Amino acid sequence: ILEFENFDLEKLNLLQVEEIPADASLVIVTSPSTDYTEEEVEKLRAYLYAGGKAIFALDKVTDVDFININELLRSYGVQFRQQWVIESDSTRHLPNQRNLMVPEIEGHAITAPISSDRRLLVLPAPAWIEELEMRRRSLEIHRLLTSSELSFARDELAFTEAAELLARDGDPLGPFAVAVAITEPPEDVDGDETRIVVIATSVFLNPQLTQSFPGNVDLMLNSINWVYQREETISVRPKVTMM
Repeated sequence: ILEFENFDLEKLNLLQVEEIPADASLVIVTSPSTDYTEEEVEKLRAYLYAGGKAIFALDKVTDVDFININELLRSYGVQFRQQWVIESDSTRHLPNQRNLMVPEIEGHAITAPISSDRRLLVLPAPAWIEELEMRRRSLEIHRLLTSSELSFARDELAFTEAAELLARDGDPLGPFAVAVAITEPPEDVDGDETRIVVIATSVFLNPQLTQSFPGNVDLMLNSINWVYQREETISVRPKVTMM
């Protein structure tokens, strides 16, 4: 979908480069199935510290602990929590599909056009993002999408059993942030601002969903343009056929 915004996409193997190229407009980390190595995370950290831009679209992966990725995210005031969020508010999920969340859209440059156009966003079984109380004062964290107060989080689910979709004692209760935007100003007056978007699912870009819910594409493209500081191109787009 990056071609719609005139971006060139290149795959980057962080273990095969000494550093992230200086001409990289932004880095997109999407749906890693294993944790990154410390070496990979340190290259990302150096890139972001120098005013880099990044989008993380992460999925809950059973039996995988994103220790190193979360260490990086914690340095920017958030943590990816590997629990599925289940929505109990019937207005915040598709009919009879509580694992297909229709999140609350919070006010931000990324989401404003989507909200104004009344486009639905649908997130399949997202995890959630914890905002840390202990963080640098220079960090600004804005919620983009949230679940309702009736939502809850669960480590494991068995969707064939109706009882599994009810909150149990000990389940964390919502609302949960499922997408956030982070900014940090440069230490040097001539430096670049660091911008990060974290989304607690990557499956929202599945073509079967984007055909019916083009707001999902708008979310990704607006996030890209926001981190790249091209706010003038943030918008909603005509429905297109995703191949």
